[in-house]
Amino acid sequence: MRYIDSGYRDPSQALGTWLAEVLRPEIAEVRWQSGFFSGDSLAILQATERYLSENERTVNALIGSNDRCTSRQDVDRLVSLIGVPRERAQLGVVSYEGGYYHPKTFHVRRDDGSQAAYVGSANLTGSGVASLHIEAGVIVDTREGDQSALLDAMASAVDSWFEVDPPGLYRVTTPADVGRLVNEGILAEQAPQRTRTGVPGRTEAGTARSRLRPLIRLPRLRILNEPEFELIEPIVLPGILLPSAPRGGFPDYLLFAPGQETPTEGITALSGASLPGGAMGLIIRLSLDTARHFAGKPGTANLSIPVATLWVRSEKRRNLSMSR
Repeated sequence: MRYIDSGYRDPSQALGTWLAEVLRPEIAEVRWQSGFFSGDSLAILQATERYLSENERTVNALIGSNDRCTSRQDVDRLVSLIGVPRERAQLGVVSYEGGYYHPKTFHVRRDDGSQAAYVGSANLTGSGVASLHIEAGVIVDTREGDQSALLDAMASAVDSWFEVDPPGLYRVTTPADVGRLVNEGILAEQAPQRTRTGVPGRTEAGTARSRLRPLIRLPRLRILNEPEFELIEPIVLPGILLPSAPRGGFPDYLLFAPGQETPTEGITALSGASLPGGAMGLIIRLSLDTARHFAGKPGTANLSIPVATLWVRSEKRRNLSMSR
């Protein structure tokens, strides 16, 4: 048994570090309970979950939707990743009035029968996995001499929800169930804004508060068959064709108007032509504050877009390419 505590602000103490260590190809079964859940946590699980799905191995997952805070998109991503519907994948959303579903456990069983688990305060959210918050928990592993009966109990605690089917459990057996739970008020169409963390400030006495940052960087999440961004119908601007090109020292996705040295205004602030990838471009001038951010220099980036240049919002997402 091993204790981890991110209060030390050491990356080795993050839940995500343990997950990266334990989630190997030898994993045969995965189970978890997480009171709060967000899809950004799935990046560190994606390779293992796809392997389990492709090889029809067990994944039993329980996630909370406390105060209806879990979003449709996050659950859609989880459904896609674990391969629902399939015979050995079970997914449940747990939600109550007047109380929270609040456990945080993550259990794995390996091909050789050994088991390992985390039990602690970290949720399966991006901030929980990367230890943005101060979290504490214990790691148990039969390979390190911990009792198999203890780990069996953790696995059984997850499985029992699907065996008993208690009130407050909402099963997700097909992708269509996600939309149904949104309509029933169990899931949110969009995740609500949460402002309790990451906000610098001062106490009433004027003392500056310390700011926490994640201990580890999570990989990018790649979900198969996720709907593409919907491209907004462009505005036709006859006679305007402003070229665009990348510029050294900036990311390739930032495109610049060659030779442009002064701000563009009004109709000339729209490119009127397709940029790489079929997106329409918005031509803006980057301030020194913003430019130094993309050049890897210290400072805060401040990027302003004129409200009058924004088009009608798509039902899915905006897809705007920005350039200078």
